[in-house]
This record gives sequence, C-alpha cells and structure tokens, in this order.
Amino acid sequence: MKNWYRIISLSVLLTSGALQADACEKLAKIDAKSTLSVGEKIKREFFKAGCNIEGVGKKIYGQLQTNVDDLAKYFDQRRDLLVKLSQDTMKESTASIRKELRDRLDTVKQAPARGKKIYVRESADPLSDQEKAFRAKRDPFVNAAQKKLGIKEPLSIAISGSGGGMRAMLAYLSHMLVLQEAGLLDSATYASALSGATWILSSWLQQGHTLQQCRDFILDRVTSLDGKKDILMPSKKQNKHAIPDIFDALVTKWAYGIPADPVDIYGGILGSYFMPQPDTQRNYLSGQRAQLATGMNPMPIYTAEWYRGKNMTKEIVEYTPYEVGVRKLGFIDSDGYGRHYKNGVSVDNAPPLSMGHGQGVWGSAFAAHAKFFWDHVFKSKVPLALKGVAEHIEHMLEMTKAGELQLSKGAEVPNFTKGMSSSEVGDSDTLYFIDAGIDWMMNPVFSLYRDEGGTKAPNVIFVFDYSAGSLGEKELRKLVQYSQERQLKFPTIDFADKKLMQQVQEKSMTIFQDKNDLDVPVVIYLPLVGVDMGHYHTFKFNYSRKEAKDLMSKAKNNLQENLPEIMQVIQQRSEAQAAARAAA
Repeated sequence: MKNWYRIISLSVLLTSGALQADACEKLAKIDAKSTLSVGEKIKREFFKAGCNIEGVGKKIYGQLQTNVDDLAKYFDQRRDLLVKLSQDTMKESTASIRKELRDRLDTVKQAPARGKKIYVRESADPLSDQEKAFRAKRDPFVNAAQKKLGIKEPLSIAISGSGGGMRAMLAYLSHMLVLQEAGLLDSATYASALSGATWILSSWLQQGHTLQQCRDFILDRVTSLDGKKDILMPSKKQNKHAIPDIFDALVTKWAYGIPADPVDIYGGILGSYFMPQPDTQRNYLSGQRAQLATGMNPMPIYTAEWYRGKNMTKEIVEYTPYEVGVRKLGFIDSDGYGRHYKNGVSVDNAPPLSMGHGQGVWGSAFAAHAKFFWDHVFKSKVPLALKGVAEHIEHMLEMTKAGELQLSKGAEVPNFTKGMSSSEVGDSDTLYFIDAGIDWMMNPVFSLYRDEGGTKAPNVIFVFDYSAGSLGEKELRKLVQYSQERQLKFPTIDFADKKLMQQVQEKSMTIFQDKNDLDVPVVIYLPLVGVDMGHYHTFKFNYSRKEAKDLMSKAKNNLQENLPEIMQVIQQRSEAQAAARAAA
C-alpha cells in the first residue's frame, strides 16, 4: 500500500516540477497530529520527499502547494470509498477492497464492452474485419477525391508522421491542413504517426473537430502569448480537471491489479490538454470509430515499440480504433486493451487504458537512454568554446554503458498472450511498450503495409520527418535496413551518391521510387527544413503563440512549394498503374 502513496507523491512531482525547502517544516506539523485523513497522508508522503530535496525555489512552490491541497481534497472527498487504502492495518483483504472498488467506480460502470469477453486474434495480418468494413466505406470517398484531382487510375495513398514532441505535433497539423486543402488528405486511406505526431492525430479524431477547429483548439490549449505555459507544469485551473481524472484512472488500475508507472501521470497530463473535457481520462480508442463510420476520414494508426527485457525488439505496436496488437503476437479489440487475459480470452472487465495513457506511451521519450537525450536536447546547446568537452562526453556515451542508462522501460501493460502456447512470451504477466522514436523507428512507415498479410505497401506514401539532428540520411538508412530485414518492398536508395545525400539534407522534398517495379511504393520524403532544431527541441513543452505559428508556417511552406511536383509524380504513378493493368 505504501508504494501507492509513493506513486501518488510522484504524480504531484511530475505535475508540478519541483519541491520547496520548507517541506520539512510542513512535514513536522503533519507528524504532530495524532490521526491523519487520506489527504493528509498524501501530503505527508509529499513533504517527506520534499524535505530531502535541496535547492528548490519558492516561486514554483506556490503553485505546487495548491496542487498538493487539491490532491488532498480529492482524496478526502472520496474518503468513504478509499479510506481503506490508507489504513496501516487492514481488516479486510486487499482482494475484497479491490472488488469493492470495481463494483463502485464510475470508470468501471461506464466502461465500453463491460461484461463482454474479448478474444485474442492470433494472426500477423493487421487487417481485422472491422478495418475491412472501414475500407469498404472509405474507398468511394478516396476514389471521388482522386477523380477531382484528375487521377484516373485509383491509387492507395497514405501519410506518415514522425516523432519530435510538440514540434512534430504542430508540424504534422500544418501538413495535414495543406494536404486537406490540396485534396490529398481526402485521397488517403491511412494516416500513421508515432511520438509527438500521434498527439495531434489522436486529438483531432477524438474531438470530432474539423482540422481547422483542431488547430484553434490546440493553439489555445498549449500555447501562451509569452511562451511561459509549460504543459508539463499545469496551472491550478488545469489541475482542477487533471488531478481528479488522473487519480480516478490510477485507482481503477489498482482495483484491477494493473501496474502503475510514470506513463500514467505523463499521459494523464497530456490527455488533460489534448482530450475532450470533462473526464479526460475516459476517452478511449474505440471512441474514434464514430469518426470513421461514414468513411469520410482516414484511419489513424498510432505506433509504439515492444520493449522486451533490456532490448528494443523492432516490433511495432499498432493502435487503431479497432484493435491493438503486435503482428508477432496477435491483436485484441481496442476496448480490451488493459484487461488481463488467460489462454487467449479476457478474464476481467477492466476499462480500456485511456487515450491519455496512449499518448503517454506513444510519446514516452522521457524513457529514452542517455545518448538519446544528449543527441536531441543537450548537444545543440553546447557553446563552440566547449566543443572539445562535448566530443569527450559523446565519446563516453558511445563507448560505455552510460549511454544506455534509462529512466523507465515505458508503459507496463497486461500481457494479452498470457498462457498461450503459441506466444513466445506466454509465461510473462506484462508487456512493455515504449516510444518507438527513441530507437530505430523515427517514422512509422511500415505500419502502413497492411494488404496481403501486412506485406504490401500503399502505392504512394508521404513520409514527414520531424526528427532532430542531421536530417535525412540517418533516418532513411534505418527504413531501408528494416525493409531488407523484413523483406518488404521499399525504394532502393544510393547512399554513396553524395549529390543525392546533399539534396536529402538540404531540400524540403526528395522522391524515391522504382519505375520498373510498381510493388515498390513512391516515397515522398519531406523533412522539416529551415527550422532551428536547437530552439524547437524535442523536449520543449513551452511554446508562445508566435513560436507555434512560425513553426507551422515553415512546415506549410515546405510542403506547399512542392505540391506541383507531388501532383505530377502521383499522376505518373496512376498512369503507370493503368498501363500495367491494361497489359495484364
């Protein structure tokens, strides 16, 4: 039970960012009391932690104190239900308390698919029956949109957005707006994303807004005139919603014996900004099915990576409004994501893990190893005069185990293949899912290979690269390597061609294709050029309205200047497809 108090205390730290030195004094006052309420016990754990941390300023403490008081008030208001969690000696067993919570929590009563068993779909084929039904409705819209553009032979078109924190979120939003205006978003069947790009894609489809409304909503929620709003340090007004929602979700997880981890807090904060209010933690993936029911929107594919032991697996975790899964393990209905399973069947009615939790998993770059933080945050900030020191640090991180240090393994979720003899991890209770962008997959291109058992590529893929550091070559090498390892069709790229590599590095678009093999997709590679990656770094969470608009404007210009050539290439691919069909 004490571990849960520590988790609660940790959440306050993450919500507010710092502690104040006078916590020792406040701790003494609480310890002087003979009996403590639930909220007071929460405060005690919090101030006990604060008493051991030095050098924290008073300015932040004022906000933090408000957060602690709100949190204590939250628990005291639910005293009749949660007081048992605070007792040092419980008369009832943990199992009976958990059962009572499951019977009484609104998060459980209102959960989708409650009382319905969920079965594991044992297949490497990503196409579920629900997705096939979506495609049947989407195809007429896609064909009509392509016809308006003069595309005579219908093409399968998909878009893909990389990671990069809020930089990726804002740039992907800008690019989708340009594609929509050009008629190309309506021409696409799928939109995939990882890390920061997932935040905008999921917010748009969960809200049910137009993209223009989504743009206004996001700018209002995450930016400020002076740039001082930091979404990882929510204001008192924000916490009014965030704290109750996050802790209702935490208590629900405890009731079902599901491990809690920092992703719950981090994702809860993200969800409090990007998801509809109130009840931000009761938004689920299946809620986006309504936006796909008519076929008017592309289907989203959110991605993470399966982290096993101490190793990244290069296995993509795919989240859609219909299913969640890993092709190597199988898939489950998205409403069953978060339940416990045995032998391929769910054994409880745990509510699905929320969209906020999902956003925390997909964007869990805080779980990155030390070398990632150096490359994406600190390296660009080292003064030229300290170049020698920087080189020494980089060498140390590359040559020693220091570069492998991690703060977290990502999100720990119940293993849906538990007890299945066909699963290589059937004996494990949990699985770890983590931000794929911190390893090899800076762009989730291959989640778009969905036909013919997940091996066939779309005809045209827009690959938006918002990653920091040296653009182009490094990320493209990873995609080519993965395609070769999995024997997937992907354009051949001559990395020895210095002129080509210079174009990849400097130009806002490079097109890769194989005109002799129409099973190879046309890859329209669009890096985010002309942006100061040091200023708009991956871990920047405080944007002024001007900064956000400037970034979006640069992303918009990058794409707009290339639209004529893009349309020409798409037309040529359509003509080639038509000729091949006629010759068959």
